[in-house]
Amino acid sequence: MTPFRVVVAGGGVAGIESLLALRELAGERIALTLLSPGDRFRVPAFAVAEPFALGHGQEVPYTRIAGDLGVTVIPSAALAVDDARRAVETSDGVQIAFDALLLTPGATMAEGLQGATTWRPDASPEIFGGLLRDLEQGYAGRIAFVVPAGPAWPLPAFELAMMTARHADGMGIDAEISVVCPDEDPLAFLGLEAAGALRAALADAGVRLVTGMDAHVGHLPVLHLAPAGSGDAITVDRIVALPALRGPRIAGVTSDEHGFIRTGPHGLVEGCTRTWAAGDGIASPMKMGGLASYQARRAAGDIARAAGVDVPPGDGADDLALHAVLMTGEDPVALDDLPLAAAAGAPRWWPARKVASHHLEAYLMRIADETGVPA
Repeated sequence: MTPFRVVVAGGGVAGIESLLALRELAGERIALTLLSPGDRFRVPAFAVAEPFALGHGQEVPYTRIAGDLGVTVIPSAALAVDDARRAVETSDGVQIAFDALLLTPGATMAEGLQGATTWRPDASPEIFGGLLRDLEQGYAGRIAFVVPAGPAWPLPAFELAMMTARHADGMGIDAEISVVCPDEDPLAFLGLEAAGALRAALADAGVRLVTGMDAHVGHLPVLHLAPAGSGDAITVDRIVALPALRGPRIAGVTSDEHGFIRTGPHGLVEGCTRTWAAGDGIASPMKMGGLASYQARRAAGDIARAAGVDVPPGDGADDLALHAVLMTGEDPVALDDLPLAAAAGAPRWWPARKVASHHLEAYLMRIADETGVPA
């Protein structure tokens, strides 16, 4: 029997979670192809810890994933989709046929705030290291971290702020660290308990939280806060902004005004019958790894059914329950009511549930245990 051809376009959290889920659900009934530039998967959630030598992002070569799961890897990106013809065109100009396509390209990152330094999880830790050196040498004692308006996952701003505050405190430096967010309750989607835990963790680290304000940079050292005419401002020496997120803008699929892919139930792309999408690249006000992995599992269940696998309704994905773990520079804080116990095989630097996924976290832990990743 000819295998059902599934192409997953994007090798981030949603992409690897979907590959793991599809192989578990459909076994050898499907032929898996991963379409992704680069040569390895990297856990972005740990990038905040690297400048402080508090951990590092685990990396897994795509060749390892290919060997473990029987995946064909093509180092390119999805440029255009023809759902009717069941073909995807790559950035190299190659046409790849599919029976089902899952788009998991993630969001693209742009400058977060004009006049500020934009922190990116894929950038060198040395970029942030320069700021820490300025702090240590007395050139920058007042630092603001800014969450830009629009679709975002704001957790890194809080984590960077708390780690910076504790770094300064550990060196006996009197620093003023602030976080500015456009939302009144930055983590309200996780519930009141999470919002309260966040505020308590920031206060414990000595970080000021300014909410309900958009920020713009005038003439340093002043960070102006909207609404316009309010007169609010913070005097700072350095400003670090999270990146503004934009959609992947893939031709042939329905997108919103920012390029994010529009999807319906189970991630099926609007107007398509054989193309699904999941993760940060779809139209959604919230971006986070736990949500991306949930969306990937839902889409994988639907694709497995299209391949003729008997997947009962509801299988292929757990009920949606968003979890988040805050790295603080000291003990991590769980922004939910679940225990924060490390799973067997997890490296000591790994906060349990930081990679909030069903398949991916267990897979990464297994690799870390096998390879003896140093703590």
